[in-house]
Amino acid sequence: MVIDMATSAFAWPSILVVKGSKVVLDRTIKKCDWAENFESVFEGLGSDFNSETLSKVLISSNERIVEPAHIVPLDAPIKLLDTYNCHYICYKLEEDAVNVTATSERNVATVLMQNARRLVQPSLITPASPSEKLCGDLSLRNDVVRYLQDMDVGWSPSTVSTTGEKFVKTLAAALWYIDPHHKEFVDR
Repeated sequence: MVIDMATSAFAWPSILVVKGSKVVLDRTIKKCDWAENFESVFEGLGSDFNSETLSKVLISSNERIVEPAHIVPLDAPIKLLDTYNCHYICYKLEEDAVNVTATSERNVATVLMQNARRLVQPSLITPASPSEKLCGDLSLRNDVVRYLQDMDVGWSPSTVSTTGEKFVKTLAAALWYIDPHHKEFVDR
């Protein structure tokens, strides 16, 4: 049965949860309301899953969740699946994540320490529609963010919106303005 996502009030994505190379939850189909966000869908998968252990969320039109995959923020609406014509969600857990919900008590200090150790990067800028392309400097900014993600470099959740954004913006601007003069630097 094929569900037309454009006319339906719900999405039916295939969900995969992985921790490192280990599959924690294998391809589960879940009914999602368009008004939900990726975090509420993840936490709705069961008591073993909470958003504090997430490192990234990927959506893709490809079952193997490979390029082109889009990294999306937790608070983004499920409607992005329709916008980018994706049917697959992959939640990636942190390698050393401790399952806080599996313990009988939830300690505030433990939660604060987990958040302090968790590194996040500024979110990628996405065009208003999938048919649009980002201009050169915004595309370079996204490349810088992806590089930081690949290198596991980031900031604490409390400083990513200030220090992290400023770092990425400054580095991308410097690279953007240096690029036309690359030959002069090599000659010197």
